[in-house]
Amino acid sequence: MDPVDEAIAAAIRQALRDAGVAQAKVALSAGIPKATMARKMNRASTFTVGELYRIASALNLRVNALIATLATMLMVRGLAFIASQGQAVGIADERF
Repeated sequence: MDPVDEAIAAAIRQALRDAGVAQAKVALSAGIPKATMARKMNRASTFTVGELYRIASALNLRVNALIATLATMLMVRGLAFIASQGQAVGIADERF
């Protein structure tokens, strides 16, 4: 599983929680089939840049808000890795 795809899906999940909106509703608004959205949220495939823009728009966000959340998550995971002296660290709670 690609860590960037994992972080992108986590950032979208966080944005969905923050907005209090269902994944299916955002998929519909973004013009992404529900099955495709579910597959990508489960990290079976990668979101395109266009899809990220449409998802952000459906959530009334700018795409940079999703990217900032993604960057924060990757940074936290990197710091956790360093703090663990190079041991693999999992962060189960995606809420930041």
